[in-house]
Amino acid sequence: MRKFYLFLLLISVTLIPERLSLVEIGHFGNNANYQKVKVVGKYGYLTAGKRGVIIVDLTEPSSPKELSKIESMDYTYSIDIQGLKLYVADGKGGVRIFDIRDKKNPKPTGFIGTNYSSLYIEVSGNYGYVAEGKGGFRILNLSESSFPEEIANWNDSNYIKSLKIVNGYAYLADRKGVLILDITNPDSLPEPKWIKTIDSVNNIWSDGRWLFASGGEKDFIVADVADCRYPIIQRKPGGYREINDIYLSGYHLYLAQGDFGLRILNILVPFNPITVSRTILPYNISGICVRGNLLYVTSRYDGLKIYRIREE
Repeated sequence: MRKFYLFLLLISVTLIPERLSLVEIGHFGNNANYQKVKVVGKYGYLTAGKRGVIIVDLTEPSSPKELSKIESMDYTYSIDIQGLKLYVADGKGGVRIFDIRDKKNPKPTGFIGTNYSSLYIEVSGNYGYVAEGKGGFRILNLSESSFPEEIANWNDSNYIKSLKIVNGYAYLADRKGVLILDITNPDSLPEPKWIKTIDSVNNIWSDGRWLFASGGEKDFIVADVADCRYPIIQRKPGGYREINDIYLSGYHLYLAQGDFGLRILNILVPFNPITVSRTILPYNISGICVRGNLLYVTSRYDGLKIYRIREE
């Protein structure tokens, strides 16, 4: 069995491409403080802090066109989309819900307030999962989107910044590390499993088998979470500073590293990620989304840039 494993490992390493190249094909906006980007179909949704959400037509990637804006009530940190609903984590403005059937005229349909600040939202089925900073982790029932309600709250941490929901587990990015919380029964949330880190965890991504998390400027975490009770953890030192966003597409992990640009890792061997592309542009990169061979990148100074990804 060990020989077979080593054989597969050698195959994986052999298949790693030498590098990926990026060719810019489109650009939208300047000096807009864009932070995150989500692409659904031919539309892009950009979070822009105090400017709220900007909806962009991406039918022609070479010439994106603004369709509408949703003004922020405080500061838009994060969004998620399910069907024809847009869910907005709007800081002290709470969670806001919009009908986006008409992209040129989004209509508010629901709202739930917060005692702290809604920083990150992810929606799955009839439930919304919210990172509330000092307010902890909230689970919302969205079955009646006009009247969402909180059905569970977990608040025994320092400061939850972001999260990922996979297969009945919530992976929470906290100032003290990563929390893995079983959410299959929202009425009785158990004690979470902790992955301690040296620095604050800002961003997280998991597909249910592997977990990748940024730990400030001192930690980059790779963990095998196939069995969440006993995660196998490795910390990768050096060169992973200022990660503002993490995005997994296939066997490539994309890291938005702020002033340090964009890094793309090949993770065919997850515990041995290999850099296959690195660039310092665009400056102060903050958000990433990948659809097929197109890479969408937001920057706080350079707006939205669209690249075609090529393997070499």
